[in-house]
Amino acid sequence: MSGIGPGEFMFYFMYDEASIGGGASKGIDVSLGNNGAELKSISVSKSDKGEIPKGYVSGFFMGGAEDTSKLANKFATEFGKIGIKSGGAGGGLEFGRKKLKVLKEKEPAIYKRLENEFKQIASRYFSKHTVIFINNAKKDATYGEILHVGPVNARDVIIDTITQSSIKPAVKI
Repeated sequence: MSGIGPGEFMFYFMYDEASIGGGASKGIDVSLGNNGAELKSISVSKSDKGEIPKGYVSGFFMGGAEDTSKLANKFATEFGKIGIKSGGAGGGLEFGRKKLKVLKEKEPAIYKRLENEFKQIASRYFSKHTVIFINNAKKDATYGEILHVGPVNARDVIIDTITQSSIKPAVKI
């Protein structure tokens, strides 16, 4: 089944009434009775090293329920104005954390406006269902553990990276 990850399988085998939704489920990866949840396999930032602050989880897409490609194109336009080109291993627009940091430093008002637009998209996405974050970093002591179950507030969301013409969030837990 396309779009099924290890978290969905884990829940399916752990709970008798669990059903899994898959990639076309529009934000419901697993259902337990009448309760639906979006599962995200994540990594945890353990220090303020890099561009993601300590205590944030990252490494996931928000899914197809909310399209961020138009906003990614707005970022690409602003990057172009300061001479930064898209580039990376993925297909489509690719702007990593270092490039985002440069835009934020050179054009803070523009970056803030675009980030606020992203927070609105993230708010729509995260407000629809319960979110479950499962640590997928094999080297972590909390590997495989559920680190968060519940809502995600837009004020706790920042931009992680732009990859494959989509914007990945980082979420404070």
